[in-house]
Amino acid sequence: MAVVKFGWQSTRDRLELTFGCPVLVRKTADGQAFISDDDLVVLDMHFGLLPDPDTLDARLKEIVGVVETGLFVGLCQRVVIGNPDGSVEERTPNLA
Repeated sequence: MAVVKFGWQSTRDRLELTFGCPVLVRKTADGQAFISDDDLVVLDMHFGLLPDPDTLDARLKEIVGVVETGLFVGLCQRVVIGNPDGSVEERTPNLA
């Protein structure tokens, strides 16, 4: 997720307290914090399976300093996944 640079440590601490999992600062090859093109600090959280990504996205965005979650909820109708063996999967939502 991308967070505002000013006070990013407080945002990280709030995320850990709220969600109970470690929040890691993404690093560059030389060990510095990864800063996005729009000057945001990139943090990583690992939740495992997301049964309700819409709610998680909304809850993350309620945290002061969070600009984008990286979940991209509701932005596409189809996902194409390339696998290491060269096969391709296509997934679409089951709207039935």
